[in-house]
Amino acid sequence: MNIHAGAKIGAQFTCEVFSADNTLREKSGVSKNLVLDSGLARMSVGGWATHLLVGSSSAAPNVSQTSMMQFVAATTNIVGANVVRELDPVKPYFKCTRVYRFAQGAAAGNLAEIGIGWASNACWNRALIRDANGDPTVLTILSDEFLQVTVEVLIYPMVESRTTINLVDKIGATISTHELHTRVAMPLRFAGWDAGRVELYVRGYSENGGFIFNTGMTEDMTTYPEINLIADGRHMTGGNTYPTPTSVQSVKSIGLDDANGTHRLLVMGVQHMLLFDSLYYKTEIIPPIVKTADATMKYTFNFTWSRLEE
Repeated sequence: MNIHAGAKIGAQFTCEVFSADNTLREKSGVSKNLVLDSGLARMSVGGWATHLLVGSSSAAPNVSQTSMMQFVAATTNIVGANVVRELDPVKPYFKCTRVYRFAQGAAAGNLAEIGIGWASNACWNRALIRDANGDPTVLTILSDEFLQVTVEVLIYPMVESRTTINLVDKIGATISTHELHTRVAMPLRFAGWDAGRVELYVRGYSENGGFIFNTGMTEDMTTYPEINLIADGRHMTGGNTYPTPTSVQSVKSIGLDDANGTHRLLVMGVQHMLLFDSLYYKTEIIPPIVKTADATMKYTFNFTWSRLEE
């Protein structure tokens, strides 16, 4: 049984230049980014958003780039952070904010490009610095000045999907037909900046990490089942694999003696997409499946990510 979900991700930047006495001298407009192909692929490998990078090239961003075109400086110094969610019923999103500040004079020069990445010049995304009118501009940072950059990463998860699947036996014969109704859950249990290799996991919906429940779908985006637990993470095997550079798959196999009962709702979490224990998908099986001790089960979860096009 295959279940699919996904999310779009992108970012925007605002730059501030402070004089030696820490007074604000100049503030840029908002720079919307282009997430690079190498940045998307990095999310299936390891950490991808630890450094703030600046450079001096005014060449337009291109998805095939991997670094600043003319690298000037990088920093990992963080002076502020926040995570908020917007529970719009049509287009909900998370906004993960970090504020980076360069040491005095560390970003001195004529700056035109900006991005975040996982090393001194390995870019996840890239943008041109823009003025208040949205036009590309150059920020001149003097040797006694400070550059401070606010990064806002926006994550738009898939809201809902409905598909029809056949439950088949070990030789491929159809046993029964079911509708899978999948919806996002955004509890925002822990606010943080968790940019690692994207993974699927079973955890957080009950004391032992609920996975299969005999309860119906909850429609709102913040609630999740806490009763009628059929199986948790101890009742299955299977980890994460990466069929493509921008997707993760987790196959959960359940043995004869485990999780017997009515399988009505499945819950799977997504972690390291800047969010920790805050993004889940819940799938209702209609009609539910009744598992007995003479059957094994296999559930396959697939999650993909792509750049946010604005």
